[in-house]
Amino acid sequence: MGLNIKDDETVALVTELARQLGTTKTGAIRELARQRLAELDAQRDDDLQAEIAETTAWLEENIWPKTRNLRPLTREEEDMLLGHDEMFAS
Repeated sequence: MGLNIKDDETVALVTELARQLGTTKTGAIRELARQRLAELDAQRDDDLQAEIAETTAWLEENIWPKTRNLRPLTREEEDMLLGHDEMFAS
């Protein structure tokens, strides 16, 4: 598999990076790709954690206060809501 870079600036940047890292151009590109992929993974993780926190805050503010005074469901009510009563009906 080959990679043919035809952009002079990119070639110059990779050449300089390889020189400073003491590696080949291929090694420099590999290292950059690994670093960037790790950054993207970390960003996705951060985004997911932020979304979870936002959803939790919304639930705490808008939903959970309305459920504080509710009694627990009976087994029969739970089965009815989940459709289990229909599954086992003869």
